[in-house]
Amino acid sequence: MARSPVARLLNAIAGEGLPPAIRDGGLFGALLQRLFGRRITAFARLREASPNLSVQALKTFYEDELSGRRHRVSDNTRDVIRRIDTDALPGRFCDVGCGTGHLLRELVKNGARFGVGVDINISHDDGSARALFVEALIDRLPFADATFETVVSTHALEHTLDLCAAVGELRRIAGRRLIVVVPRERPSRWALNAHLHFFVYPWQLALAMRPTGTYCCERIGSALYYIEDLA
Repeated sequence: MARSPVARLLNAIAGEGLPPAIRDGGLFGALLQRLFGRRITAFARLREASPNLSVQALKTFYEDELSGRRHRVSDNTRDVIRRIDTDALPGRFCDVGCGTGHLLRELVKNGARFGVGVDINISHDDGSARALFVEALIDRLPFADATFETVVSTHALEHTLDLCAAVGELRRIAGRRLIVVVPRERPSRWALNAHLHFFVYPWQLALAMRPTGTYCCERIGSALYYIEDLA
């Protein structure tokens, strides 16, 4: 199933409804631990250790602490999926950080696209004639320059250790269009997730993307949506 509306609501309350002195305080952290268990502390420790964290250590963390993530259909809302389906060009496209592959399968339904899904952990491959899954790192993608008409990455950049390298790789393999979606979320010591990067305003995501072509970055619900036609 998709990410719970309850989780979205709690993140919104913590991020928008509480001042930093409360949401980052020990009492609030203790409350969240009572509600959600030791994982809250594990998330906080991951962020604190992230400057010196290895890729293998991050992968192990996901395997140990977030094994249920691979069974969650999608972090994208229906509105975001419909928008991506409208904006993705015909031909070859790559979904980087594809998770379970739900978005990938949605985008190949009309038969006008062939998709490749990439994730740090691939535990599925439905054998679809129009979809292929590859296990790889977002900052070391195993494709030639401009391989795909459209490159899509949703709910992935906030997890990466090297944001600049990840953005560079997405740009490198995109031939015509680049689409990126991240959650709109304020930084918090006790965030209810393993995110390492946080974006609140469209300009923050656009700045991280360093556009070279015509672009637009806007808010869609609880997400920020970035699209660029490459120069």
